[in-house]
Amino acid sequence: MIEMHTAKGDLPVPFLFNMLKHHHGYQCDFIEQAKIANYSPSQISRFLIIVGRLMIDLYYGKLSPNKIASEVEAYLSSIYSYEEEEYYKFINTANKNFRKVELSDGSSWTLLIGRDAGRYVHIHPSRGSANTIRVGAIALKTAICLKIDYGKELQYGNLVKLTNEVREKYLDESPIKNEVYTKGIRRVLELF
Repeated sequence: MIEMHTAKGDLPVPFLFNMLKHHHGYQCDFIEQAKIANYSPSQISRFLIIVGRLMIDLYYGKLSPNKIASEVEAYLSSIYSYEEEEYYKFINTANKNFRKVELSDGSSWTLLIGRDAGRYVHIHPSRGSANTIRVGAIALKTAICLKIDYGKELQYGNLVKLTNEVREKYLDESPIKNEVYTKGIRRVLELF
């Protein structure tokens, strides 16, 4: 069962990765778990808080979160920057306080200094990277809730009506007016 703390990652220390926000495969697992465990609307809402409200980069490639961490670890080890002090030096010598690394599938990942205790390697997909799309957080959260409640029914149902139902039930968001407002939601739903 997915616990609240694992939405940010069950990766080994020192990695921090908000998988519910940035990893499509993890989101699919979350949707299935929410159905199986019959999570209440308030439980789902609490999980989705960590997705935020801004634009985000969503990785939809084939690498699992553990494989991503493993490849980042291999890269950092190869340049002698995996240990905490060396990692801080590596990041802080960049003029932007972040670094990018390319992984085996061609995706690019941004490395930052993590703020959670012991998890100093904060990773997330880079903007404009291969196997990544930029989406609104509300569209992503809405799509996840639609998949939890309606699954395959989405292809036949009225998307505006269904969207407004989950926005009220889970997200405390205003209703949308028409199909024009579903563009971002449909973009995310195409991944599922």
